Amino acid sequence: MTVKNPKSFWINISKKENWRDYILPRKKDEDFDYEGFLEAERLFYFFDKSQAVVDYGCGVGRVAKYVAPRTKNFIGIDINTGFVEKARRYVKSKNARFYTLDDFKEKAIADFVYSLMVLQHNDDKNRKNIMNNIYDRVKSNYSDLKC
Repeated sequence: MTVKNPKSFWINISKKENWRDYILPRKKDEDFDYEGFLEAERLFYFFDKSQAVVDYGCGVGRVAKYVAPRTKNFIGIDINTGFVEKARRYVKSKNARFYTLDDFKEKAIADFVYSLMVLQHNDDKNRKNIMNNIYDRVKSNYSDLKC
């Protein structure tokens, strides 16, 4: 689903009582949480506890809850202020910090960056900007990969 203005779309969703239905429709609370656990399990292959990790499009912290405790430093970034606030309450890891994209400008901070369920909500122009923004967060020099 591509939306014209993803930021305003998700900010409006975060204000609804049934906001979870827009992320994982027809899931109970425990299934919503378990899906985050399963996603985190898939990611553990790519980093270890000595590394800094960024979740680009962290939403409410459904995956971050499980990833953050297994990193040296964890940063969650999202365009949605409401979801960032939810993530700050949901993720209890002491090394986890959450920011809106507008408030986070640091570059080259992560050994590993992941982004789940983000690109499909954006048009081609936004996808290109998102990928470039992700590349900017990785410590290694991947400048030749920029879109």
